[in-house]
Amino acid sequence: MILFALVFQPYGPLNASSQDDYHLSAIKSYNYTVYENMLKVASLIPKNVSASEILVENNIPFIFPRVDSYGLNVSNPLTAPLEVDYNYNFFYNFTELGPDGEYIPIVPEYIIMYPYGGMYNQGYWGYAGTDGPYPHNISNAALIDHLVSTHHYGMVAEASGIFLLELNYSGPLRFYVPFNYYYPPNYFNTYPDSSLTMAGITGTDIRNGGLFWGQTVLLPGTYNITFSFTGTSQSSNNSLILNVAHDNGLIDLASRTIYPHNLTSLDNFNVTFTVSTERILAYTIYSVWVPNWEGTITFTGIHVTQIKPPGQN
Repeated sequence: MILFALVFQPYGPLNASSQDDYHLSAIKSYNYTVYENMLKVASLIPKNVSASEILVENNIPFIFPRVDSYGLNVSNPLTAPLEVDYNYNFFYNFTELGPDGEYIPIVPEYIIMYPYGGMYNQGYWGYAGTDGPYPHNISNAALIDHLVSTHHYGMVAEASGIFLLELNYSGPLRFYVPFNYYYPPNYFNTYPDSSLTMAGITGTDIRNGGLFWGQTVLLPGTYNITFSFTGTSQSSNNSLILNVAHDNGLIDLASRTIYPHNLTSLDNFNVTFTVSTERILAYTIYSVWVPNWEGTITFTGIHVTQIKPPGQN
């Protein structure tokens, strides 16, 4: 039994190296970069600013290595005194409970958020795109949408998906690192006609069905968004509809129908959109619909690369 396990297991000392590295090196190096950039962004907050004037997302860094699993109630190694204001203390009328039981409007001087960490769109109960039960537990996304629509917040820094807003700031970006991220297939949701496999999200002989969908965030800027696939049939009957939308899919940012018979090959083919936004799009949806596909189609991930900072779209 041990001999068979050594010989026939998918990965082992007697087998050839796997051709799929699952982008682990890119993901790990990205996480270290995000952590370092988070410290640089925080250093832009003056040290004399009261911690009560700084709003920090309570799961930063939702990355490796973690500073504190439950928040950033620390002043070291951060150069500014950051204090967590947990979102389950925020009420639906965008106030928080003060020390004497009074309701105080939430208008922080500085805001640091990492919306790609996985919790930005979620209320306290963890449902993406929803808030918690009345009267509190609004999501960070809802709070930021409210603040930027009712007050003037300027973008001080945008680095690897982290952003720093300052109340009444109108100057240029002081720190900018383009967002560059790979979303693996297991980030996305399947449809009844598809399933997550070792190769990616796969569907076979689909007619008028979905391949995948997933929700994320786009910060202000211009992006190349690349969908990657591999397939087995270039039938003239086959087609895919690729879509990038926001407001939970209600407003299209980009859409394209792909006919595989026009492609040179279906072996690792890519489709790239260029998308621009001047505001934070908290409910961006990536999806693929399949009018018809004879054979097998496999989605292998999305790569999002920021090519211009905000203000240069």
